[in-house]
Amino acid sequence: MSDKYDKIFEKLVTLEKQHSKMINENIKLKREVANLQLQVDKLEQYSRRENIELKNIPYEKGTNAEAIVSAIASAVGVQLNAESETHALHLVSVPAKPRERNIVVRFTN
Repeated sequence: MSDKYDKIFEKLVTLEKQHSKMINENIKLKREVANLQLQVDKLEQYSRRENIELKNIPYEKGTNAEAIVSAIASAVGVQLNAESETHALHLVSVPAKPRERNIVVRFTN
């Protein structure tokens, strides 16, 4: 009986050590994930540094985003050749407002 007890006790001690080791590893991995998420967030922000988003632009079928961006630039006194100074122009749906779109503009520099 004492021999069985000793084996069970050894097993319990071993399992407690493994459990403690796993808890420490889990804490380490959570910190690493948090650090990696922070790095991803910073990289995403950095990649957006050349973007602007124009919100609530009236939309009808055939709306030309390039023409709208050029008109807005002119209205605020900026000369912009949308074809050569923008990398991409995207009309983005606004779920709550089907007659409006946002325009995301990525500039070349």
